[in-house]
Amino acid sequence: MKPTANQSVPAPTLLVVGAGRLGAHVAALWQRRFPGGLVLAETRSSTRHPELRAQGLVVRTIADEPPPPVSHLLFSVPPSEISDYRAATLRALSLWNREGRFLFVSSAAVYAEERGGDVHENSAVVLNARTERLLVAEAAVRDVRGMVMRLAGLYDHARGPHRVYFHTAESSLRPDGLINLIHYDDAANLCLAALTLGQPLTTYLGSDQAPLTRTDLVERTRTCGLFGPHELGEPTRFTGQGGPLGKRLDGRWSRHELGQTDLPLPFPKRLLSDPKASSKTPSERPGDLFRSSVLQ
Repeated sequence: MKPTANQSVPAPTLLVVGAGRLGAHVAALWQRRFPGGLVLAETRSSTRHPELRAQGLVVRTIADEPPPPVSHLLFSVPPSEISDYRAATLRALSLWNREGRFLFVSSAAVYAEERGGDVHENSAVVLNARTERLLVAEAAVRDVRGMVMRLAGLYDHARGPHRVYFHTAESSLRPDGLINLIHYDDAANLCLAALTLGQPLTTYLGSDQAPLTRTDLVERTRTCGLFGPHELGEPTRFTGQGGPLGKRLDGRWSRHELGQTDLPLPFPKRLLSDPKASSKTPSERPGDLFRSSVLQ
């Protein structure tokens, strides 16, 4: 029965399966978008439940009795965390009532390009030991008219590809290999847009449109002023001369379709704009001594 003119439409319910850094942020954005709406946050353990409860979320673990099916569901669980990834995806799909949207968070690592070319939403993918579980799960989601969001490397101040080379003196990878990034907050905004505006059976792609070489990533991390020598260690020396060059992710179509007209700031400017990372005083951030004009 449709509501009358004097009745309000109830706020939609969101279930986040995998309420980690990304999932919890999407949940917070949903709360702001739909005040009073129920948001369920599911995790593998109860470790983060006090933090999630403080955010106003209804917490649960995967071992709890399944909730009634919901209208909107975000599946944000890395395949490395679950042995039977397809089964976990099918379980999440069973908790969706098909009245709203289901968004599966995947990775841009599934794309086949490795010679430095551009990659778009529907570019060719590669099936191998690394990508198979993601691609099989994506197919299961599309079978029931769900959506897929393929993301570049997620990062914030505390985690991400830029931290891989902290205290790494030498790497056998090639220095000009490309790394694509997107800040957790920008990825969360893109996921919220997909959950509210996305179209069934659609694959979206999220990146900051500014791929960096490994050498550039290390240099910009070292000179941005947010990390001190005690964190960074000596500069990484890349010795590789062959191997895959990587890809350049182009998700402009996704941003246009989802109403995200402004491109996100590239790394590390995005970190410098993040109050959670930049709120410390210079004395608390030894890396300020090494700020470079590269960001000016």
